[in-house]
Amino acid sequence: MFQNFLKYKMSVEDNIRISDPGRQDRAALENCAAQFDMDFEAGQFAEGRDTILSREFGGTELSGGQWQKIAIMRGMYRDREVMVLDEPTSAIDPLEETRLYQKFTEMAEGRTAFIVTHRIGLTKISDRIMVMDRGRLVQTGTYEELEKEEGMFREMLQAQKKWYMQEKPALPLY
Repeated sequence: MFQNFLKYKMSVEDNIRISDPGRQDRAALENCAAQFDMDFEAGQFAEGRDTILSREFGGTELSGGQWQKIAIMRGMYRDREVMVLDEPTSAIDPLEETRLYQKFTEMAEGRTAFIVTHRIGLTKISDRIMVMDRGRLVQTGTYEELEKEEGMFREMLQAQKKWYMQEKPALPLY
């Protein structure tokens, strides 16, 4: 799942199934919906799974976070051994993001998953962290190892912690 995913002006179901068009697995689709608490029969989806995701065609429009859920569901529906997610929750509020990553860890069990992120807290769910700088690998290890080691990871971790530990972070004035 890419950070800049496509928003197809077609039905909810087709927006998920497009990741694996040859797969016609209703149970997998239902499982994705259940995992991500998407109730296709609820108010926003007047036509259920057949609701078009575009007001342009008489359907409905989703929020950025809802679109990101659809994009993550595409990846889960595809059912592959390797998954790559690039900043998959950038438009989702922190509480929903926490819940989604818990679901993601459950669904990724037994697979290889790569998550590209700038949110250092998210790396706690990783078995292994690889820190890149200008296209080069500069550090690797577990969260516990890297938070103790001098380097870019610890520097970024400390910078992000400041936002939560200070009353008002000092910002440079230009």
